[in-house]
Amino acid sequence: MTKSDLIAHIAEKTGISRSQASDVLDSVVNGIITGLRKDGSAPLTGLGIFKLVDRKARMGRNPATGESIHIPAKKVLKFKPSKGIEQDIA
Repeated sequence: MTKSDLIAHIAEKTGISRSQASDVLDSVVNGIITGLRKDGSAPLTGLGIFKLVDRKARMGRNPATGESIHIPAKKVLKFKPSKGIEQDIA
């Protein structure tokens, strides 16, 4: 499902315009981002938890040349779906 498909679905189910549905979706995404910046996680009951996780620096290998490379530490976003979602899509 693309963003456009999701906007169309929201507009259809709620009876609002596509422009308003786009604003709603953007607000939800911005709320998740704000939660991640503030607390490092953004739980959405019934959907799951978005969480920022620190990944350690490590050594890797360039598959083309076989040369060892250093992969720096960074933060990555992880999502853990709620049990209800896992059961609904299975």
